Amino acid sequence: MSVSEYKRALLYRKAQANVCKNDYFNKIQSFTNDTVVGGNFLTLEETDNIINSLKDKKINSKIKVEIDSYQQLVEFIKEKVAGLSSYLLIDEEWKFCGMYKISSEFSSDYN
Repeated sequence: MSVSEYKRALLYRKAQANVCKNDYFNKIQSFTNDTVVGGNFLTLEETDNIINSLKDKKINSKIKVEIDSYQQLVEFIKEKVAGLSSYLLIDEEWKFCGMYKISSEFSSDYN
């Protein structure tokens, strides 16, 4: 993708953010049980850079984890990232609004 195509795509994504922003904020607030802070959003460029760097990483693990419910998934994540800042990406909205940085605990009541 050329630079001009990427910039055009960014403009489109930023415009789409206006459409889904309220829903995304509500999802983040439900997931974190905390007020959404605008300053915690990464720019689309920063988001893209992190996603691209993660695509290049290879992680080999021999640990098998079986997760049967949402609550087990949340507990697994809490255990692994306890005390660390994390990035939250929910549904497709993150592609338009950017990653959201959280340092609080996840809500176990999210539906």
